[in-house]
Amino acid sequence: MSEYDATAEPFETFGVADKHKNILLYMGIAALVIGLLIVPHLIGMGIFMIAIFFFHSKLEAVRFYKDYSEVKLAIARPRWFIKNKDINSAEIIKDFLHLEVAAKEKTITRKIPLKIFAEDDRKKIISHYKKLAG
Repeated sequence: MSEYDATAEPFETFGVADKHKNILLYMGIAALVIGLLIVPHLIGMGIFMIAIFFFHSKLEAVRFYKDYSEVKLAIARPRWFIKNKDINSAEIIKDFLHLEVAAKEKTITRKIPLKIFAEDDRKKIISHYKKLAG
């Protein structure tokens, strides 16, 4: 049986900040308009960017549960399940939150980019992981 409960509800979730999502929408619309008027090859790129915008709008990048957290930074990236008890350290290096996580016989460093979150969300994420790291 898995250690992660699929039926559990997160007590806090964080999504990508609107200013980062909206860039995809603006670029997609611009590519679509330019594609319709001048370069037809850009129509597909515009539709693709608009689709990515809608997927990112629903993406919950970080979820906090009672015993673990989930991190999924992009649609095509795998989801990281991080047990709270396995977090050894949390430090900020160049706009990334570096988490040292114990995994079987070795330690893995998980890097979470902080710039993609709103300022309040950044502070909550950093304080949560620093509290868990001790």
